[in-house]
Amino acid sequence: MNTRFLSFCAAGAICASASFAQGPFVAWQNSFAGAVGSSDWCKSIAVAPTGQAFVTGTTFEEESATSTVLVPRMLTRSIAPDGSTAWTRVFGLGFYSGNGVGTHVALQPTGRVVVGGAYDLGQDWVVVGYEANGALAWSGVWDANSWFSSEPADMAVDGAGNIYLCGDYGDPGLGMVGGVVKFGANGQLLWSRALDTTTELNSVHGLCVDAAGSVYLTGLLFDGVGSDRFTVVKLDSSGTRVWTRSSGSTALGASSVGVDVGLDGNGRVLAAGYGSGPSSSSPDVLAVAYDASGNTLWNASFDGGANQSESVESLAIDAQGRMFVAATTLVPPSDFDSLVVAFAADGSLAWSSHTPTPLDYEQPQTIATDGNGTALVAGLTISSTGWTGFARLHFQGGAALADFDFGPSDGRSFFQGSAAGPGRRWFVAGELANANSDSNALTVAIDDPTATSYCTAGTSALGCAALISASGVPRASATSGFVLTTSGLDAQRLGLVFYGISGRLAQAWGPTSSFLCVKPPTQRMPVQNSGGSVNTCSGTLTVDWSQFVAGSSALGTPFQAGDIVHAQAWYRDPPSAKSTALSNALDFVVQP
Repeated sequence: MNTRFLSFCAAGAICASASFAQGPFVAWQNSFAGAVGSSDWCKSIAVAPTGQAFVTGTTFEEESATSTVLVPRMLTRSIAPDGSTAWTRVFGLGFYSGNGVGTHVALQPTGRVVVGGAYDLGQDWVVVGYEANGALAWSGVWDANSWFSSEPADMAVDGAGNIYLCGDYGDPGLGMVGGVVKFGANGQLLWSRALDTTTELNSVHGLCVDAAGSVYLTGLLFDGVGSDRFTVVKLDSSGTRVWTRSSGSTALGASSVGVDVGLDGNGRVLAAGYGSGPSSSSPDVLAVAYDASGNTLWNASFDGGANQSESVESLAIDAQGRMFVAATTLVPPSDFDSLVVAFAADGSLAWSSHTPTPLDYEQPQTIATDGNGTALVAGLTISSTGWTGFARLHFQGGAALADFDFGPSDGRSFFQGSAAGPGRRWFVAGELANANSDSNALTVAIDDPTATSYCTAGTSALGCAALISASGVPRASATSGFVLTTSGLDAQRLGLVFYGISGRLAQAWGPTSSFLCVKPPTQRMPVQNSGGSVNTCSGTLTVDWSQFVAGSSALGTPFQAGDIVHAQAWYRDPPSAKSTALSNALDFVVQP
């Protein structure tokens, strides 16, 4: 299922509940436009348990009211669960009446929003704290005292609210060195240090922190002989090195690098990167797991085969300790495709999914997981005419649930941040532009299409509101296993579940509080008695949709992977004006 959006919203507006012709699973789009003649973008996103989203990136403003000089400033936005803008803040320090770029956003345990980034053309790093209402709480600065600092490569927040940034900056010899900085919960600089280029890292790309404030960094370390090594370093809460561990080939000319690192629920350190043997070989995906003491639990790799070259972009870890790696794979001679590799908790290959794009260059930038085996990967697709942003959901086993494209083919659109939110909702953040126009900062919320609730349940004369839900996976090849259950309806009433394949609807069900939410034509499934105790809301209707449609001539059969189905329940309600009532409704996408 591809959903392509051909335009973006006006500054600060909501593209909420996009028209169903554009795809029922896009809950909303929210975009922001800064000064005319400039581009704006989001780079990172964090989501609170309430579904509130927070994004950071960069916008451009005039230096002053009378100036025509456009200055980059750190952009931070809070977006409500319905897609409306709660608040927008810009921040800058230093030259040009203040400048800055936002690279990472996270939440402290108190719920305060923390943004990390850089200012003064990347010379220094900055962290900014905002209260939940958008009020500026504090800001903190690290002066690299260097000829150059890259933007922070990664940021993390520990259980006490302390903030950590890592990245590379210039050393006195005009080279580059990896560095890590720790700020307190109120933005005060606690410590900073350069990483030792003989025992730690030459370049740092990712970090994470544990509950004790220990810091885990990954990047590359030159072994002093002739190869770069994929390396993970542990520092204690004061910044003192605890251990260094390297992996990857030691052959002369070999090169490997760690890209991202995280912790699972058991405190295991999981890192991902890529590397090759001697210079004649192509790089593969590499993954490694350590315990907190630095003992190697497993090493794993993935080779796309046929001389393909893989480069890792990001990783995500779920509640079961599975690692999801987003990578770009080069299929000779010049086809770049998106690749997702999932490693099980023991390091074995769980699944891989390679998405061929023969005429385009597709590069994932970010990956997120819901903790239950589903992963979302997002990035950009480059064609001969322009860039489009893509977001793709992968179910357990790697099957693509849905594939969303954003932006016109001749524009410039991409995603750099992603997150899983409550209620099976996913979020991506990036940039969206039409051809020959300024780009806007874009945030999109996507509902998991496995089974997404929509519409409002009617209330029966007894006061019952029937809710339909689903369990299992609706597979085209299955003969059972996807069950639709409607609960909370009047007991001892006749009812049934029906479905359609023509889209959503919101049509009043006569003079009642119910709505018909499935566009005709519809297919009725068998009539049932709801059971339960009379005069209570304990009634239930249950039907196995896969079993009903298997081998039948029912509406839509035979179903194919990617087909979208809409289902709702109907039941008798004699005292009401129409003598019947309806539940809410569900969308679901048929899987392979």
